[in-house]
Amino acid sequence: MTEGQAVAPASPLTQRVLAVAGIFQAARLVRDVARDGRCDSVALRVCMESVLRIDQPVEQVLDSPARLRLGLETVLRQLAREGGAPEAEITRYGASLMHLERRLARRDDLRDVLRDGLEVAIRQAEQFGPDHVNVVANLGDLYTRTISLCGPRILVRGDPRVLADRAHAERIRALLLAGMRATVLWRRVGGSRPWLLLRRGSVVECARELLATSA
Repeated sequence: MTEGQAVAPASPLTQRVLAVAGIFQAARLVRDVARDGRCDSVALRVCMESVLRIDQPVEQVLDSPARLRLGLETVLRQLAREGGAPEAEITRYGASLMHLERRLARRDDLRDVLRDGLEVAIRQAEQFGPDHVNVVANLGDLYTRTISLCGPRILVRGDPRVLADRAHAERIRALLLAGMRATVLWRRVGGSRPWLLLRRGSVVECARELLATSA
């Protein structure tokens, strides 16, 4: 399968695993930027595009195993220790996003602000591209004005010099917004933390199959 070729999810399980991969991809990139000030540029673009695809089902937002390869690899690492030991920071970011999503679901006011802000970002991305620095900065600011107000803020750990840099901080917030987008989609297709714990084996097997199709 080529990178641009979309996959039609065959089951609710596949949809949920794609959404989980979206969460883990964003969390992995947050970790990478916070530590080193850089990350996979292709995976970053995929995350930014996913935020801007509003009112679309999961298979159109997170539309290809090839585009979610980093996320699927991270799912296998975090849940099955494939490719290395699980990383506590990535798990914590994912769990925090799941917690904040429940709080956001009860805040109609913030969801209205979020939608209005995304519509502005969509128009901006049409002019500059979804991963342009201006778009990323806008999405980072939108995260601050919405998700950050839902509850306990996500504490991102990394190199203090990196975290103090405005551009890196904006990229991290924009990636957290992408992680929230994937978390909302995950809930929409029936995902939950208890389900993830109970179906861990099925998630791992499905992630392996999807990763194999992305080669």
